[in-house]
Amino acid sequence: MWGVVLATGESQRVRKLALRVFSREGPAQYCPASGGPSLIEHTVNRVACLVAPERILTVIGNGHFVYLNPEVQLPGRLLEEPANRGTAAGVMLPLVYVLAQEPEATILILPSDHFVLPDEQFVPHLERAADLAECLPNRLVVLGVAPTRPQADFGWVEAGPFLEGMADFGARSVKRFYEEPSHEEAERFLQSGYYWNTRIMAVKARTLWTIGQQLFPGMLKRFENLLDLLKLINSGNASRDLEKLALRDVYRGLETANFSRRVLRASDWITLLPMSDLSSANWGHDGRVAARQMRSSYLRLA
Repeated sequence: MWGVVLATGESQRVRKLALRVFSREGPAQYCPASGGPSLIEHTVNRVACLVAPERILTVIGNGHFVYLNPEVQLPGRLLEEPANRGTAAGVMLPLVYVLAQEPEATILILPSDHFVLPDEQFVPHLERAADLAECLPNRLVVLGVAPTRPQADFGWVEAGPFLEGMADFGARSVKRFYEEPSHEEAERFLQSGYYWNTRIMAVKARTLWTIGQQLFPGMLKRFENLLDLLKLINSGNASRDLEKLALRDVYRGLETANFSRRVLRASDWITLLPMSDLSSANWGHDGRVAARQMRSSYLRLA
């Protein structure tokens, strides 16, 4: 199993909120909670409960090194994007590094702008998602969470029937994803038993590559060049010094694309794994929740 943490996002609303609360502007995932760990630290440490450090990849945006706490050594490897090219590139970049070492790997992918408690209840859901991805190697598993309010700026999931033979997991098919619905629609979704889309995923590396080839063919062609080089580097047939140059070349002129918007339109290959005993909050989407979290070490939503 590999773990990928996505920390490339920059919400202007939350950057301004961070400036008011901490007198320091920065993306939400790097903001501490009353001197406690930041969201990126929470997320990486959560992944480290299941994944060996050498199999953890954290992707940060260009120039984001300055926001990291110099006193905290995150487990795993940091990958800094040369430029912001959207979430599709942010997902495909670490995938290349996984494929270069373990093509048959299963990957857990977590955005770093979530705050979920308690860990002892949440981490088993991650493990269950990885197990389900092993059982369904050609599908992308997305974790859903039971909503507590009609949040209009969250992503929602309309669940389909339970999957045959997957009763132990509680896995369900997906009818449709909804991005940032109106308040009236969110009210209806809440009453109809829809789920919030956490954007936490588990998938086989080869399956994710196949999805990328279908939906982002030009992007994957560029990343394929980087993949070939990384294989040569790992085998000792190329210098590690070439890696940074190759990465810059990949991102030069790379298309900008949103992973969720394009991938979630094709729900045929997606499986929903609901988490009925947890709720989550996303700093990047809810400034009011962000303010409360920034002022407290822990926030439990029931």
